[in-house]
This record gives sequence, structure tokens and C-alpha cells, in this order.
Amino acid sequence: MKYYNPLFILALTLAPICHAGQLVYKPLNPSFGGNPLNGSFLLSKAQAQNKHKANLEQKSSADKLKESIERAYINKIVKEVQSVKPNALRIKKQLDYLHSQVTKS
Repeated sequence: MKYYNPLFILALTLAPICHAGQLVYKPLNPSFGGNPLNGSFLLSKAQAQNKHKANLEQKSSADKLKESIERAYINKIVKEVQSVKPNALRIKKQLDYLHSQVTKS
């Protein structure tokens, strides 16, 4: 007769008794459905780990004016391109229609 390890025999006898439960996800972050009381705790942990510092470099008035003019110019160009695009599509459709009429005849 073979000798069996007592832990092996114990495991075999307890195996039918053990039941696995269902895994349930419970979020911690209140932004994703977690407990709202965790918000201040998570924020304080994040701020304690933050190593970045804000850039406090002051810009001169000339630099601010230059950036403002650049933004306005780029905005103007984008608006012109956007207004040209629908007109170009409309003209292309008209030309396609005229071409189809000519080829039918």
C-alpha cells in the first residue's frame, strides 16, 4: 500500500466544501462610480505624489501681442479654408452632373 501525504488527503476531503465566489469590481475613484467620500483622500494622495511645478514665467506685453496676432491670423486662414471647401464640393458636384448630362447625349 502506498503512503499518501496527510495534506493531500486533507485537500481532497475539503475540496468539495470550498466554493469560488463571483469576482465583483468595485471602483475606488468617485469619477468612475466609487464612493464619493474617497475623493478627498485620492486627491491628497495624488497631490503628495505630484513632482511637477507650474511654469510661472511671465511673458512681456510684446510677446502676448505677437501670440494674439498669430492666433487671429491662423483663425482667419482656417475660416477661409472652411468656407472654400463646401463651395468647392458644390462646384464639383455641378461639374459631375453636367459631365453626366453631356455624356448621355
